[in-house]
Amino acid sequence: MNRLAPKFLKVASPRYLRHYAPTRIGLKTQPPGGMTLREFIERCKIQSRDPIRKTQRSSTATTVPANPRALRGTFRVWENFFADVERFFEPSLNRRFPSLTFDQRRWDRVNRRQLGDESSIRDLAISVLEDPCAQIIDALYGTDSVAMFRGPRSLVNIGDPDRVLSFLRPGPPETEDLYKPRVVIEEKTPWALPMKHVDLVSEVNRNRSDANSPYVKAVHQLYGYMSMNLLKYGILTTIESTRVFRRVYDEAHPQGLLECSPEIDREGHLLKSPLAAYAFIASLSFREGFMHISLDPDWDMPKGALVLQLEYGTTLTTPIPGLILGKKEGLSAEKLRLRIEDAVGSRGCYAYTARGKAFAAKKDPETGISVIIKIYDLYNPEAASRYKNEQEIYNRLSELQGIYIPRLYVSGMDQGGGFGILALEDCGENIDHGWLKGTKELGRRALSEIHRLGVLHRDIGFRNFTYNRADTSYPLRIIDFGEATLDPKAVTRDAKESELQKLEQLKLGD
Repeated sequence: MNRLAPKFLKVASPRYLRHYAPTRIGLKTQPPGGMTLREFIERCKIQSRDPIRKTQRSSTATTVPANPRALRGTFRVWENFFADVERFFEPSLNRRFPSLTFDQRRWDRVNRRQLGDESSIRDLAISVLEDPCAQIIDALYGTDSVAMFRGPRSLVNIGDPDRVLSFLRPGPPETEDLYKPRVVIEEKTPWALPMKHVDLVSEVNRNRSDANSPYVKAVHQLYGYMSMNLLKYGILTTIESTRVFRRVYDEAHPQGLLECSPEIDREGHLLKSPLAAYAFIASLSFREGFMHISLDPDWDMPKGALVLQLEYGTTLTTPIPGLILGKKEGLSAEKLRLRIEDAVGSRGCYAYTARGKAFAAKKDPETGISVIIKIYDLYNPEAASRYKNEQEIYNRLSELQGIYIPRLYVSGMDQGGGFGILALEDCGENIDHGWLKGTKELGRRALSEIHRLGVLHRDIGFRNFTYNRADTSYPLRIIDFGEATLDPKAVTRDAKESELQKLEQLKLGD
């Protein structure tokens, strides 16, 4: 024990704590009684950096949507943005807040970081924008809310944005929007997306149909995340240059439009700084909540409803039992609408899975058919690949649909082109209490049939078996083919036997 003591004391030493403590530690540099908001923003100035050599730069593309569409709707400048920021902060700018603290040595150390890829941009943004922004929110609103910047979680947000701002409010757990996103943030390298001194609105509007334009891609991506998550605000930043976006709804634009702030330069002073913009948008999103505009132009949905419409030309793989889309439509999905209801699972940050309703345009969703809706983020190359793979898997297993696996009713992109949609048969609840009488044999038979057609599931667990007592013919189904493969090199005899053996050995919790 004595040998361990020196190491323990070293880890817990004041020097260690000063080095690894959060932003608000470092009181030696603070004037008594905290700081004014003006002083805090002025001191949180992001320092300039020497340009990094091209050989040291990451070659990661800005974003890689699988099949980007032209940006729809009106895209215009957020007029009077800086005046709005000034109007918001003016009453509090010279107030002294005891909770505002600043550590100059830590700030200088952070600002010396080299920026070589998006990860380094994200690390710097956390230190010089997100942490100070959280301090400002704490100073303005106290314990009423805690600003939380984090990575995406596919159970609570659709898609894979770089960062998400949410708020933790005091109250009973069932009323807390602990991880519900309020602002989505995309962070790019300044060489992949050179926004400095660029008129972004003019650039995008001039090249709306150019799928190779990095500006169109970046704005399309952020707008997709904002719309799909019913959010009003979004941020696009390279640290060197930042833009703030908001969705606007008025009588002249019943389906909404997108506004973009003027450039917010890294060197902007006080209320024209990126930190002021972050704190301004965080405050607005805290007070205003969400942007409840239905994506379905044919129906005035209640607050919070998210309705998806597939791109024109999409056809149903098979008719949805009990759903009438029209006498002349045949298998056309033009009048099909999908309403998202409750999240039921996730596949990392690649896909969002929810139970919802399939219904006909201009009809009451409550009269629709229960379906499982899977949404893939096509801005993410890995997710786009998984979406394509799952489509191929269901096509290969077409003869098993409705028997051992769910029916795939329709697959296609949303009208914006940024998300891949699968609408599947709702086969009931997962088996979460272990095998019921006779179900293991049904599961073995279903898996063997899947293997017979050259597919390896690769994610066998109770969560991926459903059982529906009302279905007397085929009550048990195997679901979720997000990890499955039909690669002949992987679908070997040994791999099939191993997967069947895993099924035999399943235990509660698997």
